[in-house]
Amino acid sequence: MNTRQVGQIGEGIACVFLVKQGYSIVEQNYLKKCGEIDIIAKKDKIIHFIEVKSTVITNEWSESKRSQWRPEDRVHYAKQLRQRRVIMTYLAERGIDPDSDFIVSVAVVYIDMKKRVGRVYLIENVII
Repeated sequence: MNTRQVGQIGEGIACVFLVKQGYSIVEQNYLKKCGEIDIIAKKDKIIHFIEVKSTVITNEWSESKRSQWRPEDRVHYAKQLRQRRVIMTYLAERGIDPDSDFIVSVAVVYIDMKKRVGRVYLIENVII
């Protein structure tokens, strides 16, 4: 399984998780030359821009494993700068005031292919 496939599975799992948490999915894979937003959702009239980072786990799940391998660490400074540009482009295209409330989050998805399950951790209010 390649990284694109893992990413697509992870985004699907993240969407299901978000809907169960009361979010409505507005758009997926908003792509511009300067970057991409994986999921755009709304909850309580606030727009949420969500970057999904997925990884396949091969051993038995444990919290100690989570502390050793953190996919969210791949949201580095350069990635955050690109996300900011894409978010501003999205807001401008939709005629949304850039000073309006929005939240940037990272959804970390651990996928256990043997058990065909995923575990999602949502890290909200990531500063960009």
